[in-house]
Amino acid sequence: MKKAWMAGVAMAVIAAAAAQGQTDEMRARFRTELAGSFPAEAREALAGIPVGAETPVALLPIHGDADGWLEGQLKIALTDAGKNCVEGRKDPMWRVILDELAWERKKEGFLDPESIAALGKLQAAKVLVSGAVRQTAVSDRRWRGEVELHATDLETKRHLWGRWFTYPKQTSRPQPVATEARSPLNVGLDVRTLKGAQKVPDELETWLTGRLADLGYRLGTGKDDDLTLTLELESEMYDRTGEYETHRGEAKATLEVRGAEGRVLGTQAFDAKGVPGEGPSAGARNLAYALEEQLGAWLKRSLDPSAIGFESTRLDFTLAGPTEKGADYQALAGLQKAIEGMTGVRHVRLLAQDTEAGTVSYRVTYEAAAFPGGLLNALFAAHPELVDDYLE
Repeated sequence: MKKAWMAGVAMAVIAAAAAQGQTDEMRARFRTELAGSFPAEAREALAGIPVGAETPVALLPIHGDADGWLEGQLKIALTDAGKNCVEGRKDPMWRVILDELAWERKKEGFLDPESIAALGKLQAAKVLVSGAVRQTAVSDRRWRGEVELHATDLETKRHLWGRWFTYPKQTSRPQPVATEARSPLNVGLDVRTLKGAQKVPDELETWLTGRLADLGYRLGTGKDDDLTLTLELESEMYDRTGEYETHRGEAKATLEVRGAEGRVLGTQAFDAKGVPGEGPSAGARNLAYALEEQLGAWLKRSLDPSAIGFESTRLDFTLAGPTEKGADYQALAGLQKAIEGMTGVRHVRLLAQDTEAGTVSYRVTYEAAAFPGGLLNALFAAHPELVDDYLE
């Protein structure tokens, strides 16, 4: 029992340390973001407070600014904005009033009528700038920071000015979160000679390569083929008259689906006789022409998308940041697993990954009928957490 209790305490300590580590990292990233753009933005914004250059303006402690860094930046920004920034802390009433208001225990640094009345006892300041800074972890990879500022006239208790700054800037993202682009299916081509002259398969292979491209397919390399087209050939010389030869041949075409759900989509046998040609090469070429005429119609029918039933697409993702830590790689594995787990997805392959840019691309083959609105839409509908957890 004691061991279990000690183990529980140890786990709690580890979890608290991990959470603190994430908080410290988030705070450091927020500080870096603020140091880059906030001073200039604050100076421009504070210049808009509708008071003259002689009006004393004091800055209250900023809630959430534990070490006073942001307060210092705001003092500089107030001065640079042409305002008469006075040190309210030097007034003898400053500490008394803040103690009276229990300022550090307030949830927000903004002024209610009671607070304004108390602060009105200050001798130097005529306008007070109050505010708060907040940091929110959207996920273990993303964060959001806000700085909210207000200016209040102590005498009239009137709110004069307010601004809200958010970070990181959403416009900094160079490209969309994810894109989808149709990718051609890969067809492996296997032309075999069972009997006869070699010229016929050479001619047919060249023709088939072009025909596949015309139909919107890509000649595969065997590694990532979606389909295999096999052509088995037999040919012989049928007749010779002088220098002219007539060739006759047979071809058996088979179209198969590759992968775990492999199946034969279609098979067809053809026989043809070419017109006479001068010499063996011309005779073989004319036989190939005759076979091509029959193969063309069959290929168009067999490779029609409605007959195939599945498609291929390229998915490009921009992650929330560079791939640097183990958790980032786990996020990538989770993204691929989410795609692979969708009903109707046949195959997922990593195409490219840029760890510094935080981008990754996949080629996905899927059943077209399962995703009428597109694969990417279906992915985000099934896994909305992907946007917050992995993407910007």
